[in-house]
Amino acid sequence: MADSKSEINAKIENFPVNSPSFQTTLISAFEMAMRHHQEQELAALRNTVLNAGLPNAPEADIQRMFLNWLDEFTSWHLMLLRYLQEYNANDIQVIEEGLEVKRPFYNQVLQDLQAKGLIYLKEVYVAKEKNKEYERQFPNPIPLPSTNLMDLGYRDPYKDTNIVVFKRVENIDKFIKEGKYYCDNSSKSAKVDRITDVGKLFLDFIKNPIEKVSFDRSQQ
Repeated sequence: MADSKSEINAKIENFPVNSPSFQTTLISAFEMAMRHHQEQELAALRNTVLNAGLPNAPEADIQRMFLNWLDEFTSWHLMLLRYLQEYNANDIQVIEEGLEVKRPFYNQVLQDLQAKGLIYLKEVYVAKEKNKEYERQFPNPIPLPSTNLMDLGYRDPYKDTNIVVFKRVENIDKFIKEGKYYCDNSSKSAKVDRITDVGKLFLDFIKNPIEKVSFDRSQQ
């Protein structure tokens, strides 16, 4: 964190290092860094300091919200959020390592990101034959709607079956499959934009602006 000011001054002109908003973010990020050790988390904190003083930085209250979320999130939150934006093949490989053990935790991370309004998760309906396995997996099945076909002389097709319909949100397995298809086919149509406007703003706030400035200048 201490090197952020000198790095900013060297590469970005007229950076307001003495602005109250920047100083507040710098102090908050420094305090948070004492509670984190993961490289990805520390890099995100450093980038918030770099972004806080830019002319297009989010207003102070939004910065504070983002910092609070960043303090709460794990490196898995940041990895999955970035993955849903980019569908990077390297991230797919990392996610698949130990997936059998990590699956419920990854799904909880997705729920956390949705609760913060950073991503969209679609609800899907699944029809399964009722058995002990699905009873454990889906404790609250949605009953099928009753019909009046008996009045027309037809037999209710579900009367003697064990079909149960469940509602659930998309999970990590769906996103891995979707990401693989996107990477294998380089098809933009295969990529569904699940990052909300708030999520995009949050991601911009935790990305390194110096690398972006260097890239933009190289394109001129």
